[in-house]
Amino acid sequence: TLIVIVAILPFSSLLLLAVSILRGFKRPIEASLPRLIFRPIIIVLAIALSVLFLENINARFAMFMDLGATIVCLAVALFLIRSSLGKTKVKPTYDSFSWFSASLPLFAIASFQLIIKHTDILIIGIFLDIESAGSYSAASKIATLAAFGLMAINGVLPALIANHHATKAKHKLQQLVSLATLCSFIF
Repeated sequence: TLIVIVAILPFSSLLLLAVSILRGFKRPIEASLPRLIFRPIIIVLAIALSVLFLENINARFAMFMDLGATIVCLAVALFLIRSSLGKTKVKPTYDSFSWFSASLPLFAIASFQLIIKHTDILIIGIFLDIESAGSYSAASKIATLAAFGLMAINGVLPALIANHHATKAKHKLQQLVSLATLCSFIF
């Protein structure tokens, strides 16, 4: 199970990077889809189908479902990035070394954030049994749906705030922050 968790980390880091790219393209709704909507839905459906059709589900199987969901969501995010680029008439120039050297620290930070995020599952897997870690992991993923509204607001809000601030639309900015505060209170 630990090997599967380690295998999930690079795909999860790339998924976070792809979501950040979509946010940078000012596509907050598309940025929220793979990680916050599709991944929990895929995991819940996979668990439901497994419970219906398989009689013995263990933690390793649950982790493989998580790995599969992460890979599928990464593919969706990459497709959304590709479709966001549109058709360009400018011939691209590549400075791979500069981009790689700039993105490597970001990749490392995202990887460490994921390790920190999944430390609770690792600790449960070490001190308890693997089945408890798998059950806890599945319950944790389902519980993230409870905070969906707040995550949706946080995904959209920074781009809108930056836009209103850059255009010096103080009245719109005040209305947006007031609405966001109200929505955060509700969720």
